[in-house]
Amino acid sequence: SRGLGDVYKRQIKGLIIVKNLCKYNGYWEIMCNFTSPKLLTSKIILMNDSFIFLADGFEEIEALTAVDVLRRAGMRVKTVSITSSLQVTGAHGVTVTADVIYDNTLFTNPEWLILPGGMPGAQNLHDFAPLQGLLKRQAQLQEGRIAAICAAPAVVLGELGLLEGHEATCYPGFESKMRGA
Repeated sequence: SRGLGDVYKRQIKGLIIVKNLCKYNGYWEIMCNFTSPKLLTSKIILMNDSFIFLADGFEEIEALTAVDVLRRAGMRVKTVSITSSLQVTGAHGVTVTADVIYDNTLFTNPEWLILPGGMPGAQNLHDFAPLQGLLKRQAQLQEGRIAAICAAPAVVLGELGLLEGHEATCYPGFESKMRGA
């Protein structure tokens, strides 16, 4: 149902997942219309931001499809340029305006860190030292979630040793970089 501030909710096994918060009278509030007494006793979970990282040479379809699908599902997703500009050019010459620049962003308890593939985009993601540190910290968390597509599992995660003990797949020809998978 819809409440003030265009907030949505859905019930999954006794949980209400709040997809958005709204500002009402100067306060951040969860605005949901409860339709069942059972929902009133449900636990409320706030979803943290997820981040899709963009480097020059990223694969456009992998990045933008992920953004589109996740946003349609109600997830809070931000595109992050690892360059000094919001403008990032993909592997096929499509320039995208990212939501934020890495150096200006706080990554507090991210829900997901998402890495599109593409070359040289995946290599550029790997070579960006601040992202390496963020990925390593996320991988150490019990609830730390990382998704990588196409070449990124091998070129980024494999090269950083983050696939150790995990099943993973990658674009054909990059298997030798899938250390530990």
